[in-house]
Amino acid sequence: MSKRTVLVAGVVVLAFAVLAPACSSPKPSPSSSSSASTGAPQLPAPVGPQMLWGDLKPVVSVKELMRDMLDPEGSRISISFVQRRQPAAPFKASAKQISTRILHAGFVVNDLNVENKFYRRALGFRPYWYGGFKDKDIDWYEIQVPDGGDWIEYMLNIPANADHKELGVQNHFSLGVKDVGVAADQLKKQGLKTFDGPEVGRDGKNSLDAYDPDGTRVEVMEFTPRRTPCCHAYEAAHPSP
Repeated sequence: MSKRTVLVAGVVVLAFAVLAPACSSPKPSPSSSSSASTGAPQLPAPVGPQMLWGDLKPVVSVKELMRDMLDPEGSRISISFVQRRQPAAPFKASAKQISTRILHAGFVVNDLNVENKFYRRALGFRPYWYGGFKDKDIDWYEIQVPDGGDWIEYMLNIPANADHKELGVQNHFSLGVKDVGVAADQLKKQGLKTFDGPEVGRDGKNSLDAYDPDGTRVEVMEFTPRRTPCCHAYEAAHPSP
């Protein structure tokens, strides 16, 4: 995952700098990843909302927060808090820009419950949506920042020996747009002829996937779903343009 930024608590920004190659909808094919692969780890049964979302209360002191500031799985992720200032002048997007906003960043996670103690308890992220290639599976688990609609996505059930190409699919970031079809046409006009989609994924959202020269997936996604998602209903409001 390359550098991604999501807003947190109104005056801070979570800056994710993942140095490994960067991983929503349309989701990569089951042949590429997911629990459909033989021997991939499964969440314990039964899997219900209480187990997945849990009852994780935010930390109540700076001491607790600082104690938990390292990703529990040892991922190469750094987190910085910086004050957000109002721009001196209104921002004007270039006509060539596909998007002006990063909606989410996704990265490979081995243990959902361990990661939740960090992102949900220490940092206060909130449930958004989860689902999988099959209705009973949990291959994607999304949690929103404390005070907004942006989110991070756990990419689950990825083999420990995943190669560079696979990690490039899983570790990813997503740009938000109002209409993916319009974005696709613009990409073609700007010389990008090859990408996957647009297609409505299991999460109900229309999106396309492009890849940078190093194999990192860049997802272009609409803000709201076009149809009811598989597996589980959304738990929070969708981001707005």
